[in-house]
Amino acid sequence: MKKAIGLLLICMVIFANGIFAYADTSDLQEYRDMYTAEEQRRINMITQSENSEDWIGVVEENFPLEREIEMYPFCEDCYEISVTVCAGEAILVDEGYHKDLLGIVTTDCYAYYFNSRGADMCPVCGKVIFQYGQHACWEIHKKCSKGDYDVCPMKIS
Repeated sequence: MKKAIGLLLICMVIFANGIFAYADTSDLQEYRDMYTAEEQRRINMITQSENSEDWIGVVEENFPLEREIEMYPFCEDCYEISVTVCAGEAILVDEGYHKDLLGIVTTDCYAYYFNSRGADMCPVCGKVIFQYGQHACWEIHKKCSKGDYDVCPMKIS
């Protein structure tokens, strides 16, 4: 009997997650797209500057995360489950020549590593539900085959 109740509870949780996983994020994506251009402008400015080391650790807020923060995994106004959103701040955290695949030999590829903050936000009204610290977001490799790529773990990035 206990196994049957446990199985029923697990099925209910999986079913509920499946229903809420399809929350409409189009409104939040449109809101997020407004900040993508600023993030790219900042990345270009840093990588093309004469002394990019001056930008290490400099934070310029791009996405307005400093709002009232809720303590629940859903929006109390819209009753929608939150989605993770990247702030797109392009904070330079490290730069320099990276090592080869085995981590032994330093290559001739100069790389830039960027972080950003993130948050759980309502996909309908954009309300910040929970704010995260910094996460790895973007890497730019000037010479090697890695190129420029997004390493952001947020759902909307």
